[in-house]
Amino acid sequence: MPGILFASNDLPNSNIMRTNTQLLIILIGLLVWFVVSISVDFSDRQKFTDLNAFTIADTAAIRSIEITNQQEVTLLNRQKDGWLVNELPAESGMIDVLLSILNQMEVKRRVPKREQESVYRLLTENGIKVKVTSGEGSSEFITVGNPAKTLSYFQKEDDVPAIVHLPGYNSYVTGIFEVLPNDWRKRAIFESSPRSLKSLQLQYPEHPEDNFEITSNSIKWEIEGLPEGDQKLLNQYLSQFAYLQVDQYLDRGQVKELDSLIASQPMAIITIDDIRKEHNGELKLFRTAKGEKMLAGLLNDEQIVLIEKKRAKALLAKRSDFLSE
Repeated sequence: MPGILFASNDLPNSNIMRTNTQLLIILIGLLVWFVVSISVDFSDRQKFTDLNAFTIADTAAIRSIEITNQQEVTLLNRQKDGWLVNELPAESGMIDVLLSILNQMEVKRRVPKREQESVYRLLTENGIKVKVTSGEGSSEFITVGNPAKTLSYFQKEDDVPAIVHLPGYNSYVTGIFEVLPNDWRKRAIFESSPRSLKSLQLQYPEHPEDNFEITSNSIKWEIEGLPEGDQKLLNQYLSQFAYLQVDQYLDRGQVKELDSLIASQPMAIITIDDIRKEHNGELKLFRTAKGEKMLAGLLNDEQIVLIEKKRAKALLAKRSDFLSE
């Protein structure tokens, strides 16, 4: 009987020991998993001991940046007075962002082996080739984003791809290389200062009675046919053309509805004559549906543009608006 009592009293301890043994096994398993994970992560990072494998340290020395996707080539060239995109003036703010990204981006980690096959496929099918040329030579890489556009994959030649990011930011670095050629272009279409502007003409084909032309006689602004124009109002109006920007450039065929629209009669035609010939130009504006936030325009009978209706409305003055009270 004492032996039976002893065995009965020992049961809780045996359960505890069994539980402790199970916990120990689980703990050892977790430890092994942790060590393996660390070693795999280390091997993934090992190839890129240089976090700046894709970084351009001296962006001031860059002469050109060529971005090639599956459909088109965007060529950015540095000039003495700024940058050109496919031989057209580029938006300086966009260039500044690109140069900053090239200078600050870093390798976050190497793409894990289990994901490399799918990343290679993305790079092959949708990869964007980037070539940065400076006085010291050129740097080339291919980049592509994941479908969710949350990760940026970069690869040099036949090297293992890496995930690249901007340290400290929740960034999608590949996005800057996905920008379309037209979206690199300078947004300002008119840059006529009061000192350089010779004349501005505004025509309304459907309402010619509202037409007017503002000219400079070196002393003040005049409107043909009006005895005296309000100089303050004239100056305020003309100041809009010192740096008039459009919101977007579009190619013919890109939006079929706009192709039909620009073939119709415009609601207004603005013509600028400037001392500096490169600032001369003509902008035709076309009506769009009431719900639309943009007006369509045709610049110099070639380029389709979109401009915010609110901003465009301020341009559409009438002859009678400038009469002195």
